[in-house]
Amino acid sequence: MRRRRSRRLLFLLVIDLILLVLGYALERAGLSLWSSRARVTAQLVESLIAIDLIAGLVFELALPALSVTVAPIVGDIIVGVAYAVTSGVLLTDFGLNATNVFATSAILGTVVSFSLQNTLQNVFGGVALQIDGTAHIGDWISLGGDARERPLEGRVRTIRWRHAVLETRDGDTVIVPNDLLLRSQVIIAGKAGPMGHEVDHLDVVPRQHRLQVQFQVDLAISPLDVIHVVESALSVAAIEGLAGGPAPDCIVVDYARPGLSGATLYAVRFWIVDMTRDQLIASQVRIRIFTALQRAGIALARPATSVAHSRDSGEPKSPSVDVRSDVLRQVELFAQLHEDERRSLAEELHFAPFAAGELVSRQGATAHFLYILAKGSVEVLLRAPEGKAPRLVTSIDAPGFFGEMGLLTGQPRTADVRAIGDVECFRLEKAAFAQIIKARPEIAEHLSEVLARRREELDIALSGRDASLHPRSQEGEAHRILRKIVEFFGLEGRS
Repeated sequence: MRRRRSRRLLFLLVIDLILLVLGYALERAGLSLWSSRARVTAQLVESLIAIDLIAGLVFELALPALSVTVAPIVGDIIVGVAYAVTSGVLLTDFGLNATNVFATSAILGTVVSFSLQNTLQNVFGGVALQIDGTAHIGDWISLGGDARERPLEGRVRTIRWRHAVLETRDGDTVIVPNDLLLRSQVIIAGKAGPMGHEVDHLDVVPRQHRLQVQFQVDLAISPLDVIHVVESALSVAAIEGLAGGPAPDCIVVDYARPGLSGATLYAVRFWIVDMTRDQLIASQVRIRIFTALQRAGIALARPATSVAHSRDSGEPKSPSVDVRSDVLRQVELFAQLHEDERRSLAEELHFAPFAAGELVSRQGATAHFLYILAKGSVEVLLRAPEGKAPRLVTSIDAPGFFGEMGLLTGQPRTADVRAIGDVECFRLEKAAFAQIIKARPEIAEHLSEVLARRREELDIALSGRDASLHPRSQEGEAHRILRKIVEFFGLEGRS
């Protein structure tokens, strides 16, 4: 609006200058009548310039300073009325019959209105849209469309006299006639705000829009299990672009109906605050769902045609025992295991993939298992006071392990562990490891030494001290850990 007003002022100034020069030249040429008319017209133009300057001060400086918002078209109407009134007063002062002038203008306007009917409909549509506040600049709107045709979606960049300008997610600019906006069903994303509460000021409460993604799971799987797995996965680590609340939820949409091929149809519903990234956010939600179901051993249902032509059971794919055994061989914690022990342990590992950004382990949680990192990297984080970012302690690359104190001593998790990228882990439960350590208790000594050294490295990272200047006895720490292992696994005769 400011740029348009500046261009108009510049145009009027040029016209005023031309009229003044023309009036002077006509007067020098002895054409006093025409010189007088040129000067009168110049005064009329100067009055219009004064109106524009005053309008600029009011609408662009004074009202914004008072936090008063006026639709651009309303400002244009006020300026137009001021133009007409000022012109009438000046014409009357100069001896012209303003009534005749306006009567002639009305007749001319009637003729023009018939020839420009569609254009005028768009103009009046633009006036109505801005005066009643149907849509505002920055709104995401969905226009038209049905089951066969995808609706036009975009963010309102501006509403002009004849059309509105929308910007799509693909970076395209769409010109929509105002009359079409009035005649079509328009959905304004997030207009009501979260949970139906009206949001009038976008700067105070960000608008939220709810999306959903659907997936199918075999009918034999309990819906309670599926819902628990999915909602837990979406609640432990935030996805960028998701609203802070309400939390995502998973519901059963339908089951055992034609077309579902013996599957249950689920939907995950979630709120977003960034409409430009809606498809990317939905994709990240789908990835979380997929990895969570894989960790739980739940397979997504497949179309009936693929099931009929495949002998595969449809269970989530997991690396072979040979691959798992090879991963164990590379981890220092299990270096003392014999090959048959390592293979027996590999058969008990649970495949646990995680998507980028997911929390693999949560600080304060009690879990009697550890994770063996087969692919990717994770970061170890200590939670900070409310409002502060968590503190990065260290990172772990594959092959590696974490959560060992929970497996061997039952101690709660001391830090959060978050996947840096997509990672593949194996989960080793206490029950599986107990068979080996009870059969060969001497392994506990090696385990305690590894855990003592690792705790010393963690303490150094947290305190920032120089280990060479402040050495500590790992032997004493290893002995304390050994006692905890003996007690936790019930290993008699060890101390």
